[in-house]
Amino acid sequence: MHETPVNNESNSSKSLDKADVLMNAALEVFLEKGFHQTRIEDIIAKAKVGKGTFYLYYKNKEEVVDRCLENFRREIGKTLTWVHENVNEDADLTDVFLSEAKMLAETLENNQIAGKFLFREGRAVGPSIDKKMSDYYLELVDMSENTLALAMAAGLVKKLHPRVSSMCIIGGVVQIFYHWLEGDISSDVDDLLRETVRFYSSSLGLEFERGA
Repeated sequence: MHETPVNNESNSSKSLDKADVLMNAALEVFLEKGFHQTRIEDIIAKAKVGKGTFYLYYKNKEEVVDRCLENFRREIGKTLTWVHENVNEDADLTDVFLSEAKMLAETLENNQIAGKFLFREGRAVGPSIDKKMSDYYLELVDMSENTLALAMAAGLVKKLHPRVSSMCIIGGVVQIFYHWLEGDISSDVDDLLRETVRFYSSSLGLEFERGA
């Protein structure tokens, strides 16, 4: 008698899908009610599942936010890794930075609800999430600093303090995209990206053509 093989990949995919459905439903309710005012009952009502299903994937609301943060960390990390790998003495850094900005914008466009929640209320979730967000911010600064140091060593940009410069860049970009997500900046996204890259290119001593 032969046993039917279990398709672990399929089962894993279904688990991930259900976890994401719950996460997305929770984020929508968090934006409506606020994280601390949201009950598990609100989340399962939004997701149209039973309470047992929620606890099958998450222990509590904090784990939902943790998953959301890790998703962001993974997606944005891919972009910054791509930038670091494409900075060399033959690189056109304005093109690299514009491609980076477009990739980051695409990530945020695809995760607008998650982005709004994390920007608005992420640090207020609790000490564990606050520390993870702080650590992640410094991780972004580290990656940016390494890339800038590499560009400076190759003579591609002017000599600046790479750590301070990286903090200015990451902090500024975070604020720009936060206000874009909130609708406080009405510029077309392509124009917004070009103006952002123009500003930082000028700060780093790079030329940036207006029609680029």
